[in-house]
Amino acid sequence: MKAEDKTAQEGGTAQHTCVTAPVPSSPALLPPARRNGFTLLEVLVALAVIAIGLAATIRVGATSGANAIHLRDKTFAQYVAANKAAELQLQPQWPALGTQRGHTPMGLREWSWATRVSETFDERMRRVDIEVGIDDKTTVAVLTAYLPQPTQQ
Repeated sequence: MKAEDKTAQEGGTAQHTCVTAPVPSSPALLPPARRNGFTLLEVLVALAVIAIGLAATIRVGATSGANAIHLRDKTFAQYVAANKAAELQLQPQWPALGTQRGHTPMGLREWSWATRVSETFDERMRRVDIEVGIDDKTTVAVLTAYLPQPTQQ
């Protein structure tokens, strides 16, 4: 016999209890399918990841720009040194032993250069070291050339 029937036979009324799940009041307690939006912690983590990525991108861009400027300067300095070596080769007489300094315009800039002419073990050759820089203190490129003795005409 059922408990309700027994209660009814004894003259009492049957009481039914209905158990329902509590309704959550906080979005964090809702099941994942019912949540809308992001928590503060999720937003902060996402912002931290984005900030780190942007900082790395900016650093790469700055380094790339600095490298491009350095390579431009080095290329122009090499041109200045090669031009100076060609000038020395085209002179009808050997350059004097020792150091000479000067300035040459190239690429919208004034470049300083210094040539050091020295003897070699072969008396018919001279060594020329050409240093080129943006100013007299900073050397950007160095070129070494060997000049043969000019022919007598």
